[in-house]
Amino acid sequence: MGELVLSYPFTVSSSEAVTFEPITPDYDCLIIPLPRKKFSCGESGELLVKFLAGTRTGKQERVITIKLKGQKEAMQLRATIEVPEIISVSPQSLSWKVEVKNKSKKITLNLTEALKITSYQSSSKHFQIELIEAAPGKRWTIKITPKDTNNPRMSIIMLRSDYPHRPWD
Repeated sequence: MGELVLSYPFTVSSSEAVTFEPITPDYDCLIIPLPRKKFSCGESGELLVKFLAGTRTGKQERVITIKLKGQKEAMQLRATIEVPEIISVSPQSLSWKVEVKNKSKKITLNLTEALKITSYQSSSKHFQIELIEAAPGKRWTIKITPKDTNNPRMSIIMLRSDYPHRPWD
């Protein structure tokens, strides 16, 4: 899961129009675009909140504070999201000693849902990467070999998969 859109429908029940103050989320994983600020008496609208899962997994609880112009009390919206762990990586990092034989090491990817890795690449030309499908769609091994160990080097391995597209795209 990359992102999820939460919907909070509302209807203005006061006798006067309401104006939303700018909404600044307290969490970097939330994006809250407000298409317009002012809503008339009896008018309905929808507040859409985009949750960016990133590397988060498990139960995520978020509170969104909403303020209306002229109101002393703020309102709070609560969201509880269960983010499944689709992939586990072990180990999460590798290291080699400088000037020691450049021996291959492996990282194992275990998946809870069957998927196909469609592409992979290293952010550094100093490493050779080989992707091996150990159990079809469920377990992958990444074999990483430094081209040399004369100097400290770093690389990030980027993977792309056929994971389903987001329904709101």
